[in-house]
Amino acid sequence: MNEEEINAIINTRIGELPEKERETARYDILYLYNRAINKQEKDDSHTNEGGTLRSVLVDISKRLVDFRLNDLRAVEDVGAPRATDEQISMAKRKTIIGERVGKNKRFPKTDEERRMLNQIFKNTFLFSFLNLRQRRNFVACMQPFDTYKDDVLIRVGDNGDRLYFLERGKFSVLNSDGEKELPLHSVIGEIALLHNVPRTATVISRADGRVWYLERECYNTIRMFDQENKWNIFVKRMKRLNRNVSELAAIATGVFVEEGKTMSLDGKMMVVVFDGEVRVGRETRALYAGDIVYDDFVAVSEVEGYVLPRE
Repeated sequence: MNEEEINAIINTRIGELPEKERETARYDILYLYNRAINKQEKDDSHTNEGGTLRSVLVDISKRLVDFRLNDLRAVEDVGAPRATDEQISMAKRKTIIGERVGKNKRFPKTDEERRMLNQIFKNTFLFSFLNLRQRRNFVACMQPFDTYKDDVLIRVGDNGDRLYFLERGKFSVLNSDGEKELPLHSVIGEIALLHNVPRTATVISRADGRVWYLERECYNTIRMFDQENKWNIFVKRMKRLNRNVSELAAIATGVFVEEGKTMSLDGKMMVVVFDGEVRVGRETRALYAGDIVYDDFVAVSEVEGYVLPRE
């Protein structure tokens, strides 16, 4: 496919999002699409077939936009304003979130367990574009659960408020197509959790095993506080520079730079919203929340922030 065809497919889907969300969604879709192509090439798949490439891009675009829409609905469901709404004070925002969502609990894990859970997040399509900080927060909230032979882990039609990581054991999914064994270190139940719909299949434990689960409350809380925190750091830094805060939402673009990737600022500036590390030329620099970067760089760690024109 050529660039025009790719943009046409992406534009069809991201048009469902608010205008301020579209550019970052486009970046995520292109990143996941290129990664999928690279994976197929390594597997010697037929990536030169236009139909295959088109279906991959359509599927990625649909899933990511659905993911973003669910994220926006989660904020609306608890009555919390979007970070760009400067008409409501942060004191009010904290009250609403605290009353309706609650406080997350952290559960201790070994280094091996943390690495395993983090890797499952990275390997799962719906969560593969989360940044390192978000993955760590989700992993910290996950709880272990021992299963026994013939336990019903998920029942079709039930309301779903958890997703599960399958660590060990033997699990089967039952639906209209029959019974199929599920691979270990995979994720189940994410559709019901993300989209707030009834379970679409039944999952049974066929042997003693162990799973880890993440609750919807934890997922929504982390996503909301993450968005609020990023925007507040950005606004605070801009106020110190005497920039017009009311215009920031229209001119600033949220960006996420993966480790090892190059960021070209093209004469603009980037306000970093979380600690990280970059390489500018031969120099490695530590970045802290609120720092401003003016030079093109290579991300030594994951870097996130907002890009906007210089004064």
